[in-house]
Amino acid sequence: MLLHAAGGQTGEHAQAWAVADIDSARNAEWIGVFGYTPAASLPTVLREIGRHLAEPRFSDASVAEARDRLAAQVAIRRGEPRWMALTTLLRRCRAENTMPHELPSPAALRGVEPGAVRSLHSSRLTPHGAILVLVGDVQGSSVAALMEEAFSGWRRDEAPQDLPALPSAAAAEVVLVHRPQSAQAELLMMSPALHRTHARRPALDIANAVFGAGVASRLAMNIRERKGYAYMAGSATEMVAGSPTTVVRLAANEETAALALRDTRAELAAMLSSPPTDEEIAVAKRLLTGRIATALVSPSAHATLLANLLSEGVGPQWMDDYPLALAAVGAGDVVEAALHHLDPTGFDTVVIGNATALAVSLADVPGTTVRRFERIDDVPHGLPAPSPLQRTDQGVSR
Repeated sequence: MLLHAAGGQTGEHAQAWAVADIDSARNAEWIGVFGYTPAASLPTVLREIGRHLAEPRFSDASVAEARDRLAAQVAIRRGEPRWMALTTLLRRCRAENTMPHELPSPAALRGVEPGAVRSLHSSRLTPHGAILVLVGDVQGSSVAALMEEAFSGWRRDEAPQDLPALPSAAAAEVVLVHRPQSAQAELLMMSPALHRTHARRPALDIANAVFGAGVASRLAMNIRERKGYAYMAGSATEMVAGSPTTVVRLAANEETAALALRDTRAELAAMLSSPPTDEEIAVAKRLLTGRIATALVSPSAHATLLANLLSEGVGPQWMDDYPLALAAVGAGDVVEAALHHLDPTGFDTVVIGNATALAVSLADVPGTTVRRFERIDDVPHGLPAPSPLQRTDQGVSR
């Protein structure tokens, strides 16, 4: 999105854009405009953003330049193991017509015509569900009138379609995607989580923090610090394709990747066999409460938190209520949340790396079935078919 062109501007308009820093970006679900401006320049900046939303200006030359630049950038990004792992998991749990493409192929980008960009802007960038977050020296009544004026020309009849919720994972199956000449392995595990408004969500956040959030978590201390199986190990609750999801990420050498997966599953199971102690729960509560406090330190971090909350359908009151909800969680609540939402058999798992070196060791992980694919595009959409590569009593069979 082209937000402004400062050349030739004079007066108040030029002064506003001389000190404002505004950019735009998108993911599979949202497109956002973000940045900062002095409070005095806010009216000019909002009017300009509103004008470009209402009247898209995509010249043939600007589209050609953008698509060539993005195609080159995307070609690099699509080779990153983390992107490959997430895309593989999304392919497995999405029908093809609902697959959210955060990074289209370079060939698809180079084939985009300027007219298609202008048409898409008009049909998809709608005010339905749009969110405006302002943090700074602003007054609510004056901002409301300014918003009405600045965005009065932005009108669309059609609301964008929501993505369907993620289904439950395929238990015990590991999808292995070949990444030739890779000495490292990226492991990604996902399981459906709870919405922020769910009564059990604070307890799940505490359980997840004990398990894998931070350098002192059970996961990091075991497989990274004590055993050295992985050089990155962590767990978090994230929004993935519109659904709250528990995401476990591991990065390991190919020699220790299977051991890292085995011990990660063991640590998940230990959340029940060795429940979190009162001290672990207290540390987790301080960690989670501290994250809220940290997010309020700067205007940009504060605005980002608010935007994320609102995009999930949660109001600003959550920031005050959440620490109180955390404080009320007891040890039994944490165990119950782990029982329902951190079951190791409920995580869908993808490994990206040299499949020739990884296949046998992964298949030896107890309770694991491995399916190998040479390319991401070979991974079928939707529910998995019977495994062509599985563990037997004699080892690996195809």
